[in-house]
Amino acid sequence: MDTRKCCAIGISGEISSGKTTLATHLVDNHGFGLVSFGEFIRYKAEILHITPSRENCQNLGNRLIRELGPEVFLRECIEYFSPNSRIHVFDGVRHESVVHELRRIYGSCFIVFIEADKRLRYQRYRERNRAEDQLLTLKQFVALSSHPVEQDTMKIAESADLWINGNDELAVQETSIMSLLRNSVCAK
Repeated sequence: MDTRKCCAIGISGEISSGKTTLATHLVDNHGFGLVSFGEFIRYKAEILHITPSRENCQNLGNRLIRELGPEVFLRECIEYFSPNSRIHVFDGVRHESVVHELRRIYGSCFIVFIEADKRLRYQRYRERNRAEDQLLTLKQFVALSSHPVEQDTMKIAESADLWINGNDELAVQETSIMSLLRNSVCAK
């Protein structure tokens, strides 16, 4: 796939800020292709017989990017999902080096950072009930942000093309992204 002829929308944000919800919404409503870093890492964990806990997946993602390099890691993710549209939505962008590669290999790339209140994020975390998520107190949940992967996410926020309020309704978030796309080469 020639990614130079495609557009990338990288969605980043803290744990449970609404990244996957927004990515899925965009894919379902606009026919964009999805590339989920979290799903790819969980797939790799299964192959390597690693329990897919949050910490194990964070560490595995770091290891894969370090060992493969960000470009090979990114291209493997794209190949795994094989998105069949011109616009690719990347769910769970958590490494600055991956942002650099997205901007380098795609014809056009936008990084969207979702910011949401920690109490709302904690509520979402508890409600999604994923097997790999431990039952944590609010204080323990907030402490998850100290992992190096989550620290990198906050660096991505500084260079994001668009900040979205994760407390807003999906329709409001979608409107912001579609406006950004309409005013870009992605719309052509």
